[in-house]
Amino acid sequence: MKNKDDDKLKKELEIRFNQFTPKLIRLKEVDRRAAILINIQEHNNELKVLMVKRASEPNDPWSGQIAYPGGRMEKSDSDTLETAIRETFEEVGLNVTKKEIIGKLSEVRTHVNNIVVTPYVSFKSETKELELNSEIVNGLWVPIKTFNYKRFKRMKIFHDKDIVKTRTCYVFEGQIIWGLTRKISFELNKILGKQNYN
Repeated sequence: MKNKDDDKLKKELEIRFNQFTPKLIRLKEVDRRAAILINIQEHNNELKVLMVKRASEPNDPWSGQIAYPGGRMEKSDSDTLETAIRETFEEVGLNVTKKEIIGKLSEVRTHVNNIVVTPYVSFKSETKELELNSEIVNGLWVPIKTFNYKRFKRMKIFHDKDIVKTRTCYVFEGQIIWGLTRKISFELNKILGKQNYN
């Protein structure tokens, strides 16, 4: 059940995102579209976002990584927002409506497969047990303060056919958040600023 405090917090967050102008990417003919959904909830007076650990899959470039729910746009999707909402429901069972969308972040391009990703932000205060599909190992509610730049770490990470490279990342409960997800999370923290209830 929503309460007045939830409505007030949602409005405060909407103001922050309305003051932000996301950067858009000029699409190339070879580009494909994808979208993710960053759902914010307040837990014990602390803002947290829903992240997922993807299942290990040999043909998935993001196999086993920490990410936000989302995926590639399908022909049946009217736009990338519909993609984000559909994929989130399919992956974790969280049924977000367009009225619960409070913002949008800058588009980012993946380093593989020519995919342009559009991140959307929602505020859904109702809590329910996540219903994970086979693509997801588990869900994590990660405090937004995790994405403060002062928490950056440099770590050696296996990727690109087991090649080890040093990357900037965040670490939450032993899980490494890096790459595209780290970049998106950093922008989220910047938008909310010092008053993001860290």
